[in-house]
Amino acid sequence: MPRKAPFNVIFASSEDEKFRASELDEHGPTVKGWQSHRYCQFPQEIIFRLHYPISLTQVQILAHQYLIPRKLELWLGPEEHEETEDVSDLNFGYIGYITLSDNKKSSYKSRELKSISVPDCKPTTYVKLMLESNHENAHNKYNQVSLVAVQLLGECKTGLKEPSPFDDLSFEMYVDKEVSNIIRQMEAKKEEAVKAERFRYAGKLKSAMVALREVGERLGRYEVSKQQAIANEDYSRANRKKEQMDLLRSEAYATLNINDLLEEEGIMTKNDAAGNEIFEASTPSEEADTPEVCPDNIPPPGVYQSPLSPLRYTSPPVRSTRSQATIVQPMRTGSLRKKKQPRTSYDQYDDRIIPAAQRSINEEKAVVVHSAALKMNEREKKQAALPISVFGISLVEKFYSRQYSDKEEGVRTLESVLRNGGLEGNKIARGAVFLLHRALRDKVFSVYSMAASAVEYFFNSFISSRVSVSEMSRSVEKILPELLSKSGDVTPRIHNTAVHTILSMAHAPELRKLNLIPVHITRPLTSSTHPRLALSRLEIAEQLILSIGISTDKNSGMTARVLAEFGASGLHHPAEAVRKVAERVLVLVYRVNPRMVRKQLPPDDDITRRNLLYRQLMREFDKIDLQMQEAKKDTPVQNNKKLMRSGSISEPQEKYADKMTMKCSTSCYSANRIPSPVSPPSSESRDKQCIFCFRTSDSFTEEGLNIHYWKYCPMLTRCTSCSEVVEIPSLNSHVESGCRKSGDRENSGETRCPFCRMLVDNTDAGWRKHLVDGRICSNHPRAAFIHRSTPPLPDSFE
Repeated sequence: MPRKAPFNVIFASSEDEKFRASELDEHGPTVKGWQSHRYCQFPQEIIFRLHYPISLTQVQILAHQYLIPRKLELWLGPEEHEETEDVSDLNFGYIGYITLSDNKKSSYKSRELKSISVPDCKPTTYVKLMLESNHENAHNKYNQVSLVAVQLLGECKTGLKEPSPFDDLSFEMYVDKEVSNIIRQMEAKKEEAVKAERFRYAGKLKSAMVALREVGERLGRYEVSKQQAIANEDYSRANRKKEQMDLLRSEAYATLNINDLLEEEGIMTKNDAAGNEIFEASTPSEEADTPEVCPDNIPPPGVYQSPLSPLRYTSPPVRSTRSQATIVQPMRTGSLRKKKQPRTSYDQYDDRIIPAAQRSINEEKAVVVHSAALKMNEREKKQAALPISVFGISLVEKFYSRQYSDKEEGVRTLESVLRNGGLEGNKIARGAVFLLHRALRDKVFSVYSMAASAVEYFFNSFISSRVSVSEMSRSVEKILPELLSKSGDVTPRIHNTAVHTILSMAHAPELRKLNLIPVHITRPLTSSTHPRLALSRLEIAEQLILSIGISTDKNSGMTARVLAEFGASGLHHPAEAVRKVAERVLVLVYRVNPRMVRKQLPPDDDITRRNLLYRQLMREFDKIDLQMQEAKKDTPVQNNKKLMRSGSISEPQEKYADKMTMKCSTSCYSANRIPSPVSPPSSESRDKQCIFCFRTSDSFTEEGLNIHYWKYCPMLTRCTSCSEVVEIPSLNSHVESGCRKSGDRENSGETRCPFCRMLVDNTDAGWRKHLVDGRICSNHPRAAFIHRSTPPLPDSFE
């Protein structure tokens, strides 16, 4: 007779990161199910491998409430149970197809359960489902399809017994796990009782199973509500649901005499005694606050039974199709009103446990609970196959334990293994990252804190010269999202630990070379980004600017352009705290590249300044511009010192202060690390002297110098793309990363003249010798004006 056939998913065309295909391996109220990738290609395929060959007789499909495929095809594979990595080698035969409702009638609030009978088929070990394109609706924004659960039933060669009503998918998905396990134990006991002709005992078991199913469904609804409350961070409601579940479970078990009925300690004569075989389990009142539509990862409390699910065939039929398939309706178990069995004070007195025996039982239970907490199930072992092969199952079991003390010991042991040295290779790193990622997600702060400390050691010390670049990148992509999520936690110590760990990773020598952390941190924010997460990322970026500085490397994630875009995205966030930090980031970038910051903002006019969002920011910019105007009157060396005193140059750029250059057409300055002219030889004519080429002239008034800078100075030129006046030694750098119109261009890395391409000594004297003296660059754009329009060099120039 057909029974439930266990299976595992071995292939899926695509899957969402949060809704993996492996979710179909399990059934239960909190199972999330499988979803295809966004904008996936159709058809989508899912292949199941059965644990043993069966003759498939029935397939049950629980569809999503709005991610619904239009059509679903059934294919069967060979009988041989072979381990193969390439599923394309399997030969599948087409059986038929079914169509699914678009679910408009239920307003996308319920899920459709399809129970399909399959024609007589040969035994098979592989089953394939092929899903066609989705039904379109307003909820399905990314054209995805989904299956919440799949059940396969059939006849096998192992001689399984009569079919069970508890193999139905509706029972699997909506009855509490613990209760369903007890019901299955009672079912086995009932079969044994019938064989032994203990019919009164069998009748009591049957009544208890019916009552337990009702309790299990109620517990399943409580579990759904609890999970949704946790997702909404409504922890008081989650705790209330937990208390209701504990009360309902304890009262039901006590009322139905579960321990006596299971006869775990041997046959009990009172189970064969005459008595009322119908029980009543008192249940606490349910709250009427279960929402109509649950999130995607939480099943709804009910399921819609489709009236018909015929399996249709194409003409001519493929493979064996001997009879027309029809729908098999799932079994419906009615609820009975049950009366409570009275228990007298004498019965309670006889059943009591003396104190000495109670202590012994408690001690035994503690040992059993601890050993059970360490034990990993088969799914967990498969999930942690890599770290088990690297570190051994005894260490990995500690990370999967339900006792926080075991987890703490596991983290300490793992860090000790990494510190002892002698371990090399990407496999070691991958196994360690897997375990640390799991520990970072733990809800106990001590475990999370110890895991964060181990992460710091891993990235700062362990990976040095032991792990490949690609594995470093993979490790960061695994750990960083979890830390960023923790950085948005409302608990200060969790937030602070996450931020400290991220900054420590950013300063790790190996990761700093690859610029992995800044690139992730400085991605633009959106208005939908959670305020705490947006605030954390901006604060981390601010600390990185102060500690690492603004770079000219376009791959660093810390260029003026990237930071300006990042700060501007935070400036438009609806949360005020986020906007305040975004303003501080923009001010730091403005001190280095004002043009790039203003490019991200509206024009600086009266209309813009009426907006409170920009008024204070524009005032800060005015202060910086005024400092630049005052510094422009001083010599380059004095100018740099004043900028450092005023804070216009951030600490990481202080060592380059003597190389800062003034852009003469605006009040801004550039932080290009190119040598600038030293102080002129004579301070008496300083006001009449060009600070770049050191020429002096009585015509060098404020207006005359501007004209000289704009048209004649041999050390300056205008960018052909954006028309901005820049120093010639910094022209290559300007074109590469600063020009707003030229785009990104390659730079050879050699110091060459941008006009004649000759190699130039990258010193002040080298550039002056090439650009200013008598052998001036022949391709200089200002060659025709230099000697005719400006006075000769002073004698002290050389």
